[in-house]
Amino acid sequence: MKKIYISCHPKERNIIKVKEMIDFLKKNEVDIKFHDRSSQEENQDNRLDFIENCDVFITVLSNNYKSNSRLLFELDYAKSLRRVRTHIGENQKPKIFGLKTSSFNQLNCFVDLTDIIWADNSLGKENLLSLL
Repeated sequence: MKKIYISCHPKERNIIKVKEMIDFLKKNEVDIKFHDRSSQEENQDNRLDFIENCDVFITVLSNNYKSNSRLLFELDYAKSLRRVRTHIGENQKPKIFGLKTSSFNQLNCFVDLTDIIWADNSLGKENLLSLL
């Protein structure tokens, strides 16, 4: 079973585009994890374990993304894992997908968005589907 980590603010889980993605993933019988914000210190190691072991990392980008240090850290950590694993010849995971909300303004975003496969378009969804 493929493991997917979705990096987003809990409020963003109710956005239609995000709900549709979650429903799509559940239909394909994948193990979906979100970071539990109830106890950040206790769950820090769990969050890193989930990211290290996931096959796919999906970041949900909104205008609030650049000011949320937890989300920025998660994306940076996933990208770093992928770079290191690729460099040493291991499997190239996690595959990193992005889902833009309607409020996301790429021009105002200071996040490095290279190497992200956009799941908003049909090509991104096909790539995601091929991994499941």
